[in-house]
Amino acid sequence: MLVESSNDACHLNVRFPIEAVGELEAMEFWITEQLALSGNGSLDWSSLPPHLYMSGTVLKEAIHSHRKSISPLETGAVFHGISQLFAQPEFSQSNSLRPLLDLLDSQPAAVLPLDQGELNGVWIGAEHPHAALAQCAVVQASYKSSNQETGQVALVGPMRMGYSTAMAAVRSVADHLNRVLT
Repeated sequence: MLVESSNDACHLNVRFPIEAVGELEAMEFWITEQLALSGNGSLDWSSLPPHLYMSGTVLKEAIHSHRKSISPLETGAVFHGISQLFAQPEFSQSNSLRPLLDLLDSQPAAVLPLDQGELNGVWIGAEHPHAALAQCAVVQASYKSSNQETGQVALVGPMRMGYSTAMAAVRSVADHLNRVLT
């Protein structure tokens, strides 16, 4: 997972040559060390040790290619598992999920209608201020980065979801991001 800021994360699949497999553990250590030293999340590629050149070159190029592929109009919101909503009985008809998908395309931040002081939330059905989520439940938790930017983790699902499990999962991800980003 590539986390570039408190609201910009994505999965980055990198294919390393088989010869680089022995470098991966040392590469992970080098990246962790670089992130701790930089304080701003940047990597000093000029300090890449020679024994990590193969995996480092592949990773550097993958990150560079990823950054070039991002549209400046993208919101920074990352969505995963949306297709799993279609597997739920409530959303077996595409017209029941269409308002949510339209909202995610046009106004992804509207999924989390937070006041500045509110850091965690649960909205069930019509409790959510946006009509597109009237058939859903949203469980949300916040996290902070080292520069005190706030990001959000949310789970959108059917109203019949197990709320204690959903809240624990969302808080766990937010806590993990707090530890990784600070």
